[in-house]
Amino acid sequence: WETVAGETEESIALQAIRRLDDQFDKEEFLAEVRDNLVPRVIKAHLGGDFKVLRDWCGEGVYNKLAADIRTRKNDKLEFNDSILNVDEMEAVFKVNDQDNVPYVIVGYQVQQINCIKKAGEIIEVRPCVPVVSCVREWFTR
Repeated sequence: WETVAGETEESIALQAIRRLDDQFDKEEFLAEVRDNLVPRVIKAHLGGDFKVLRDWCGEGVYNKLAADIRTRKNDKLEFNDSILNVDEMEAVFKVNDQDNVPYVIVGYQVQQINCIKKAGEIIEVRPCVPVVSCVREWFTR
């Protein structure tokens, strides 16, 4: 169908992904990202897990989140990592121009409990707040 409708950037990326994994299903992939990957990345950011962030985030996003974690640690702040909802997820499928490796950029909005502690004492509580973030996944052999 994708070739009948024309060669869009997304269709080219999906074809490249399917050459690497002929069982790839876009809808299943997006459900997995929404249900498992996004919560894992958000919890890693809130809990200060650099390894998970390094594994799943592009360099620019990782650097921003890592700097935020270091600032929080220096200030002795702890965030509640409870996630209430992942919503408004969008995915853009692309192919890297330099090496023709397909990748996807995922944007999403998360509602979380905003409870901040300092030295174990609650210093701020606000209603659910939306957090917007982005994850990059490269498809490689």
